Amino acid sequence: MSNDFTLSIESDAQAVVARIAHVTGQWHKDALVGAQAVGKVIVAMIPSETDWMNPTPLLDLSFTMTPRSYGAEAGSDLPHSRRREFGFSGKTDSLGRYYAHDPGAFYLKKTLQDLPSHVGDALNQLAQYMGIA
Repeated sequence: MSNDFTLSIESDAQAVVARIAHVTGQWHKDALVGAQAVGKVIVAMIPSETDWMNPTPLLDLSFTMTPRSYGAEAGSDLPHSRRREFGFSGKTDSLGRYYAHDPGAFYLKKTLQDLPSHVGDALNQLAQYMGIA
């Protein structure tokens, strides 16, 4: 008995393997496009979930969607965006001001809760991209 291991693949099997590799590579691309489409929906929805006492468009307009190799990332680079999401009650800021009652607005949490009813738009965009719509 030989210690060698050999595997021969017929030309039609090679074509099938190549097609599977192409399709799975395409699935990854389609998933990235889908994630980016959902990221755009999230960014568009956030301003509808904010309810500020003294509103300015600065925070609402600061949200962006950034494509990443693994999908997409949605968020704001403003330092106070996290504070507005989660609140700042019982804390002192860098200027020494104490905030006894500064509850979070949870605008991103609300957006993600409402997202399923809006994902249809993103899925339609993905279907159009894939040529199946």
